[in-house]
Amino acid sequence: MQNFKILKKALFLLIAFQFIAFTQLKSIDFIFDGIGMYTDASLWTPHYPGGNISVGNSVTIMAGSDCTVPTGTLLFISGTLTNNAEMTINNSWGAFGDGTLINNGLIISNAIVDNLGNITNNGEIISNDNFSSQGNGTFINATAGTITINTTMIAFGILEFDGLLRGIGDVVSTDYPNEGVISPGFSPGIISFSSGLNLGLAGTLEIEIEGYAGAGLTGGHDQIQVTNGSGLVINGTLSVILANGFIPVVGDQWIIATGTTSGAFSTLDLPSGYNWLVDITANSIILEIVDTTLPLALLNFEGKQSGENVHLNWTASSELNATAWTIQHSTESENWKDIAVIHDNTNSTNINEYSYIHLKPATKNNYYRLSKEDHNGNYILSEVVHVNLDSRQVTTHVYPNPSYGLIYFNKDVNSIILRDFSGKQLMKRKINDNSLLLGQEYKGMYILEIHTEQGIETQKVFLK
Repeated sequence: MQNFKILKKALFLLIAFQFIAFTQLKSIDFIFDGIGMYTDASLWTPHYPGGNISVGNSVTIMAGSDCTVPTGTLLFISGTLTNNAEMTINNSWGAFGDGTLINNGLIISNAIVDNLGNITNNGEIISNDNFSSQGNGTFINATAGTITINTTMIAFGILEFDGLLRGIGDVVSTDYPNEGVISPGFSPGIISFSSGLNLGLAGTLEIEIEGYAGAGLTGGHDQIQVTNGSGLVINGTLSVILANGFIPVVGDQWIIATGTTSGAFSTLDLPSGYNWLVDITANSIILEIVDTTLPLALLNFEGKQSGENVHLNWTASSELNATAWTIQHSTESENWKDIAVIHDNTNSTNINEYSYIHLKPATKNNYYRLSKEDHNGNYILSEVVHVNLDSRQVTTHVYPNPSYGLIYFNKDVNSIILRDFSGKQLMKRKINDNSLLLGQEYKGMYILEIHTEQGIETQKVFLK
């Protein structure tokens, strides 16, 4: 009986100790409400939590507050800290393990950040010292979030960059996966990416230009500098802003990015009223204002007699933010008439070749020019090309015409090009025996461009 009483008492003490331990480990929700120091106990409910936010505990900085963490107070987040106001942190801090920081307000960090836990930013974090998120840490800069860096940001682990990154300094993150906005500097500035940069399809590179002073300088322009990793992988949107009333002129150039490049922008958002050349080289991205008297970068435009017709050829590059080519004709270099529309390689930075055959031009003087319109409604005209057809002669005959597909020539022919009436090339073939056999897929009226030792002629052919 005595042993049973001892056992019963011991069991009661064990249960009591377990209850005390449980109540001590019970989660506590701490609330900071007011303006002042984090260490001011009078601003806390139910009481001051200390710098170590324990597992299971939560701290909320209420909206309208202004909380300053003083030098000497280490903020160690193992529980949850939610900031809905403004915090200024003057000592090293970070989240660890399952610790979580949710920022819905403004955090000004004047000390080293070391994140090995979880940070989700829906507001703004201004980092004036090194910011590090590594190991198994999770760092999410959400769509509404802004990260402003002034030194170095190291980001590895689980990362999502859907918000805005701005400022100056170096970002060390394997092929930084941008799906948000990168806006270097504070108008202007430079951000470097020393482990690669991937400009994602949903992302935007935003560049401000306010003059000629140079990259990152007042009165200059923004720039990104990319080294290592996979280099600078280009996609998404390039957005250019002319800042502080700056007005560029033809010939102006700015190097807005350096690094080993690949890819191309899917969308260009460029200031209207100018012809922009976006030149992606092997190691840079260059912006240039090109001559407004030419349709974007028109490299050449010429017209030649081709039998009884006129053959127009032109070459263009960097066809950005523009619509199709319009060919205009006149017999007196005025009173222009649109005679054809040729669809272009819109948003291409490559060199593209175009041609058009003008059937039944005027007997004598024929004047041609090219017109192009950008998406803002601005018209740009090329130089005028003059072709005189005083002595039109057809020296090569095609027979029979109409034909069931087998065509003969009355003289030696080197090669032919078959085109439709828009000028589109359908086939090209060398001629060896002064005859041509066309497939059954060609039926109707076509233009046959005939190449001989004397030059180029064109004939209309009807295939049955």
